[in-house]
Amino acid sequence: PPGLYHAVAGDPAGDQFRAPVVVRSAVPLDRPEPHTALVVWPYLTWRAYNAYDADLNGIPDSWYQFWRQRRVSLKAPILRDGVEDDHKAAEPFSRWLCTRNPRTQQITDVELGRLPLSTLRRYSAIVFPGHTEYYEPHTWDLLKQYRDEGGNLVILQANPFYRQVRIDAKHNAVVMTDFDAREGRSDFALAGVGYDGCCFPKSRAAPYVAASGRDYDRVRWLYRGTGIGPGQAFGVANSESDRIDPELTPHDHVVAAEAIMRGKRGVVNATMVWSRAGKGQVFATGNYTFLRMGRGITYKLLDNVWAKLVG
Repeated sequence: PPGLYHAVAGDPAGDQFRAPVVVRSAVPLDRPEPHTALVVWPYLTWRAYNAYDADLNGIPDSWYQFWRQRRVSLKAPILRDGVEDDHKAAEPFSRWLCTRNPRTQQITDVELGRLPLSTLRRYSAIVFPGHTEYYEPHTWDLLKQYRDEGGNLVILQANPFYRQVRIDAKHNAVVMTDFDAREGRSDFALAGVGYDGCCFPKSRAAPYVAASGRDYDRVRWLYRGTGIGPGQAFGVANSESDRIDPELTPHDHVVAAEAIMRGKRGVVNATMVWSRAGKGQVFATGNYTFLRMGRGITYKLLDNVWAKLVG
């Protein structure tokens, strides 16, 4: 079945190494069955966090190790036992897929950026279960057009579409092309939320609090069957978190739930948002740990998001 797998290689000494493998459905990409979601795995971000030293110069090939460095090799194995950096955060989504078996086609973000808009239009929704922090500018433009024409986006982790990169095919590498300037491509404008803060102790984690009043009524579909009522606390938010922006977030949006935590430099907001932009819809969890809140909550919320945005 399509999905994210991990190939395991071993040797006679008992050493093992894993490598992520994204498996497509046998159905052609441009001819999906009705009510199919296109699930996109963040290969570019996996590579950005990888600390392998491909050129053997003594400096790991990642700007997280040496900030002035802007190139990450695509030739190297993925370290940390061969699993991607956000594996544990995304694993519950794979487990949910196994229990529900919805129609999906699964690809990487590199492939996504090379698909024509005509192919994307055939999918009910495009789902991002991993940490899609880095993106190619063309991919942002493609997704915005898809959404504005009636496509739906589902973003299940925090800090989506934060910084631009380009693929340097000649050197088989990924290069970060900007630090703060985004050439008008705002994470808030596309996803409804954008980065607010991260990296504080788990002791500062806080529960989400559901919307109330008219806002709750607009997202009642999200809480169907969960037992979560207006203004009620549920689950937990921690680590990287997103907020809305009054100017950049699509005007027609609802804060479905929000958690407020004490970060390193003040308050950090984790804001779960459903928005409409153009003819499409976007659901963003606003937090890195949404998928790890536990089956009783996460699975039912995913069921409701799937029913609303995929069908």
